[in-house]
Amino acid sequence: MKLTLKERITTISILPKEGSYATMTLKQDLFEKIKLKQEEIKDLNVKENDGALSWDGKKDKEKDYEISELETNLIKDELKKLDEAKKLNDDTINIYKKFN
Repeated sequence: MKLTLKERITTISILPKEGSYATMTLKQDLFEKIKLKQEEIKDLNVKENDGALSWDGKKDKEKDYEISELETNLIKDELKKLDEAKKLNDDTINIYKKFN
């Protein structure tokens, strides 16, 4: 799955905060794959200001990540919950389109 930094951050933000052992293991595995790496912080000039991240969007290119079927289903389940609650927003709708 090809994701930009913004899409990766958004995906991480929708993952469940709690759940079964299996769910939390999937979450941790997915997080390790798509989290922001030190090299990216430097290359993209990532900065934090009052809890919000900013970076050089011109350098932010899609990267391909191997996301398993189980991890994909976890993301889809969380997106479905947001959709049913009518809580999709400008950031999450792009993730929704990619995974559905």
